[in-house]
Amino acid sequence: MSNVSEPQNRRQWIASCTRYVLLGTLTAGTIVLAGRRGAALGDDCGKSLPCRGCALLSGCKLPRAMTVRQGTRGSKE
Repeated sequence: MSNVSEPQNRRQWIASCTRYVLLGTLTAGTIVLAGRRGAALGDDCGKSLPCRGCALLSGCKLPRAMTVRQGTRGSKE
Protein backbone atom coordinates (compact mmCIF):
# COMPACT_ATOMS: atom_id res chain seq x y z
CA MET A 1 0.00 0.00 0.00
CA SER A 2 1.31 3.35 -0.90
CA ASN A 3 0.25 6.73 0.51
CA VAL A 4 0.93 8.52 -2.76
CA SER A 5 -2.30 9.78 -4.30
CA GLU A 6 -2.90 9.53 -8.00
CA PRO A 7 -2.47 12.72 -9.97
CA GLN A 8 -5.69 14.48 -10.93
CA ASN A 9 -6.79 14.52 -14.51
CA ARG A 10 -7.85 17.76 -16.16
CA ARG A 11 -11.58 17.29 -15.49
CA GLN A 12 -11.03 16.68 -11.77
CA TRP A 13 -8.69 19.65 -11.53
CA ILE A 14 -11.18 22.01 -13.19
CA ALA A 15 -14.02 20.71 -11.01
CA SER A 16 -12.03 21.23 -7.81
CA CYS A 17 -10.91 24.72 -8.87
CA THR A 18 -14.50 25.68 -9.69
CA ARG A 19 -15.68 24.29 -6.35
CA TYR A 20 -13.13 26.34 -4.40
CA VAL A 21 -13.84 29.54 -6.35
CA LEU A 22 -17.57 29.16 -5.69
CA LEU A 23 -16.93 28.44 -2.02
CA GLY A 24 -14.76 31.55 -1.73
CA THR A 25 -17.33 33.69 -3.53
CA LEU A 26 -20.16 32.46 -1.31
CA THR A 27 -18.10 33.08 1.81
CA ALA A 28 -17.16 36.61 0.76
CA GLY A 29 -20.75 37.41 -0.25
CA THR A 30 -22.04 36.14 3.08
CA ILE A 31 -19.57 38.30 4.98
CA VAL A 32 -20.49 41.40 2.98
CA LEU A 33 -24.24 40.85 3.36
CA ALA A 34 -23.95 40.08 7.06
CA GLY A 35 -22.01 43.31 7.57
CA ARG A 36 -24.66 45.36 5.81
CA ARG A 37 -27.52 43.71 7.66
CA GLY A 38 -25.85 44.16 11.05
CA ALA A 39 -25.72 47.92 10.63
CA ALA A 40 -29.35 48.08 9.48
CA LEU A 41 -30.79 46.23 12.47
CA GLY A 42 -30.24 48.93 15.08
CA ASP A 43 -30.52 52.68 15.21
CA ASP A 44 -26.94 53.02 16.35
CA CYS A 45 -23.97 51.79 14.33
CA GLY A 46 -21.76 51.46 17.41
CA LYS A 47 -19.26 54.17 16.47
CA SER A 48 -18.44 56.73 19.10
CA LEU A 49 -18.22 59.50 16.46
CA PRO A 50 -21.18 61.73 15.84
CA CYS A 51 -22.63 61.24 12.36
CA ARG A 52 -21.20 64.50 11.03
CA GLY A 53 -17.66 63.24 11.67
CA CYS A 54 -18.20 59.80 10.12
CA ALA A 55 -16.60 58.92 6.79
CA LEU A 56 -19.55 56.65 5.93
CA LEU A 57 -22.23 59.34 6.35
CA SER A 58 -23.00 59.73 2.63
CA GLY A 59 -24.01 56.08 2.21
CA CYS A 60 -25.38 55.28 5.66
CA LYS A 61 -28.99 54.06 5.82
CA LEU A 62 -29.55 54.58 9.55
CA PRO A 63 -32.32 57.04 10.49
CA ARG A 64 -29.97 59.20 12.54
CA ALA A 65 -27.58 59.64 9.58
CA MET A 66 -30.46 60.45 7.22
CA THR A 67 -31.62 63.17 9.61
CA VAL A 68 -28.12 64.64 9.76
CA ARG A 69 -27.83 64.61 5.95
CA GLN A 70 -31.19 66.38 5.57
CA GLY A 71 -30.09 69.02 8.08
CA THR A 72 -26.81 69.51 6.22
CA ARG A 73 -28.60 69.97 2.88
CA GLY A 74 -31.02 72.47 4.39
CA SER A 75 -28.20 74.64 5.74
CA LYS A 76 -26.35 74.72 2.38
CA GLU A 77 -29.31 75.96 0.36
